[in-house]
Amino acid sequence: HCLQMVENSIGTLTAPTPKFGDENATRVAKTALASNQNIKDLVISEGIMTETQVTDVISIENITAPRRMRK
Repeated sequence: HCLQMVENSIGTLTAPTPKFGDENATRVAKTALASNQNIKDLVISEGIMTETQVTDVISIENITAPRRMRK
């Protein structure tokens, strides 16, 4: 249940924003809110990040224990 909450929260977009930019984060957040879609799925479907990348960035472990993002 916790993972689902993380994947559906637009606040989760603050973690990968430095990697893919404010414009993408804003667009994804607006789309997610308007369509009630999952943040993770939107980021993947728009080609912003791969599934592996977004899973790594928004994992509960990495959100609660911040570290430098890989380039």
